[in-house]
Amino acid sequence: NIKYISSSVFNLCDRLISVEILSSSISIGSNCFTDCFSFCLISLPNAESINIDQKAFHKVSKKISLFICNNAKINIVRKK
Repeated sequence: NIKYISSSVFNLCDRLISVEILSSSISIGSNCFTDCFSFCLISLPNAESINIDQKAFHKVSKKISLFICNNAKINIVRKK
C-alpha cells in the first residue's frame, strides 16, 4: 500500500493522465504533479484520510477530477 507520494515524483510527466491509489490513508507531497499538463484524474476510492500539499497540483490542467469516498477527511497542508 502506498502511504506517501513524495515531492516532485511525477514532475514533468506530461503524458500522465490518471492515478489510482487504493490505500486507506495517503499524503501527497509538494509539486507532486507539477507540469503534468495531461493529468486529469486522481482516484482515491478507499482513502479515509487524505493530506495534500497546497502545491501538489501546481501547473496542471484546470479540470482535474478527484474521486474519493464520501466519508474521507481531506487536509490541505500549507507551508509557511
